[in-house]
Amino acid sequence: MTQNELFQLYKKIQNKDKEAEDTLIATHKKYFPSSDLNKTKRGEASEYRTNLHIMYLHLSRKIKK
Repeated sequence: MTQNELFQLYKKIQNKDKEAEDTLIATHKKYFPSSDLNKTKRGEASEYRTNLHIMYLHLSRKIKK
């Protein structure tokens, strides 16, 4: 995944695309398997959207252009 693909994915997430959310979580889990952020389920916690943003930031630093 490139930076641009990640950005396009996050744009979909901002529009509440559930498939894009699942893709982001799976990608984050691949790079950060032991992170507690991967365990949050949709609608389970009030900070779910914030966690998605944190995942995006983690990945944007990890994935190079």
